[in-house]
Amino acid sequence: MRELGEELGQPVLLRSMDEPMHDDDDILVLSAASLNALAVEYGAFVNPIRFRPNVIVDGPNLGAFDELEWPGSEFSIGDAVLQVSKMCERCALTTVDPETLVSDPAFLKLVVQRHDGRFGVYCKVLRPGDVRIGDEWAVRVSSEVRV
Repeated sequence: MRELGEELGQPVLLRSMDEPMHDDDDILVLSAASLNALAVEYGAFVNPIRFRPNVIVDGPNLGAFDELEWPGSEFSIGDAVLQVSKMCERCALTTVDPETLVSDPAFLKLVVQRHDGRFGVYCKVLRPGDVRIGDEWAVRVSSEVRV
């Protein structure tokens, strides 16, 4: 720890936390359809890394911004089962292009004006499980299942 503190030019303290440290909930899920729609609105490619998602879902029946209907629903992907808790409130970090590190405040302004500052959904893990690229997923909205 001493070496890290010297490198940073300030003391470093390591301590344990009673609760996990993350943004809001366990998993952030984005929709490829919503990412594509946001890119059209923005007028340029939107790198999904801006949002720091854990999972990006896609499928033939997935419409742009369908996830607005998901909070309160159960979401399954691979062997895992999630509970969609709420829409994700976006922060200023999304204004930074992860490839160029150039900041564009107009990006967050667009998300605020067109999407009430929300993009993606936070989920809690109900049942842990293996998730792999290409795994099937489904969300149960009321009594309906969307894939």
